[in-house]
Amino acid sequence: MSRPRVNFYIDGFNLYKGIVQEMRDNYPAAPNCKWLDIRKLAIELKSRKDKLESIKFFTALIPPRNKRSKGMRDRQDAYLSAIGSLDKVQIIKGEYITKTEPLTIETNCDIEGCQYKEFIVDKETYKEKQTDVNIATEMLKDAYEGNCEKMHLICGDGDLKAAIELIAKSNPPKATVVVHFPKGRECRVLKPVCSTYFDLNRYVLQNCLLPNLVNVDGVDIECPPKWTVNLERPLPNL
Repeated sequence: MSRPRVNFYIDGFNLYKGIVQEMRDNYPAAPNCKWLDIRKLAIELKSRKDKLESIKFFTALIPPRNKRSKGMRDRQDAYLSAIGSLDKVQIIKGEYITKTEPLTIETNCDIEGCQYKEFIVDKETYKEKQTDVNIATEMLKDAYEGNCEKMHLICGDGDLKAAIELIAKSNPPKATVVVHFPKGRECRVLKPVCSTYFDLNRYVLQNCLLPNLVNVDGVDIECPPKWTVNLERPLPNL
């Protein structure tokens, strides 16, 4: 009998925010797990009897608008290069959209009758788009093409409920769906429609880190200094 094939679908920013919240909630006990080996994580989370077929990582490139966002983009580029070299990994990109909104700024002018007590400026905001649509599309495509028997979703976005429900309610079911919620991303609307769900354990994450240097086509990609972690740190018994 052939081994069940399993695909992973990872919402990059959802996972990233969960890691950041874990670090804040458990400082200094929680190490920095941003330099995460998603292939090792998939192997850790799947059943031993399952065959790892594909790992799809969904993200959007951060617009380098200023010094801060340029640093974020540089770290993102390094990470995407590192995980893009891993076997079975496919990176699927959405986009950021820019919105301009009026922002009212109050001044400290105490002169009576001053017409400049407040003024309005344009504020640019950025929002990631397409990630949930891309995840739903890939899951439905894989389900109806018969590309796997099991799906593991690392995300807590309720917008994916309809896609999961459609996969689960097909007759016969196209695939089973397991959801792993990053820290603080637990979603109650996904629980009833998936096969089972788990909270993503931080101790699992810290056992699945990339080496500080990842060689990609002869070039060493280094873990960004802001993401470094002592890899020799002893881990608690699980």
